[in-house]
Amino acid sequence: PATPAAAGAVDSPQPDTGWERVAPPAEYLAANAPLRFAAASSDGQQLAVVGTRGFAVHSRRLHRWRYFGSTAEEDVTSVTAEPAWVGNNAVAVATRTRVRHLFGGESVEFAVEVFPRHQLDPAARLCRHVVAGEVSTLRAAPVQGHVWQLVAVVGRCKVDAIAFELHADSVATPLRQHGHVAGAVALPGLAAALGAPTSNA
Repeated sequence: PATPAAAGAVDSPQPDTGWERVAPPAEYLAANAPLRFAAASSDGQQLAVVGTRGFAVHSRRLHRWRYFGSTAEEDVTSVTAEPAWVGNNAVAVATRTRVRHLFGGESVEFAVEVFPRHQLDPAARLCRHVVAGEVSTLRAAPVQGHVWQLVAVVGRCKVDAIAFELHADSVATPLRQHGHVAGAVALPGLAAALGAPTSNA
């Protein structure tokens, strides 16, 4: 379930106690206020919040916030849609990144990225799938067992939706969506993040 984002705090749904107010750290808000999106994991134990740049994840059990990458990476990356939880242990975000070129100038790249909840550093990223434009809607849904499907809607036109399946055995199978096929993506580490056994094949 998702929650509306406010400038200072968000209400996180908790299955056992109802609603709990969570205040993002002052240092994150100082650089990235106002909050634009917030989404809770289905078990209510994790809350992802998005400011003007980067994003952060709160663990209810540990009472701890984790931040996206370094300050430099956060400075060039913004999240364009509400995050989508892949189970309770991985979070998918749609990103807009300014890419600086070696010989000057910069360009913009749009992508769907999946991170384990305990480490939001790009080095720990489970996958990164480049898309044609800014993602306006991102959704994740279980297909069967530990197989998940992510659907990213580019712009406002659903005909441009891009979909792919995330398998627990580190294989990504492209899906056909309105005649288009999304590229296959390698997902090392996704099984561990989802708490699923890894295939020996």
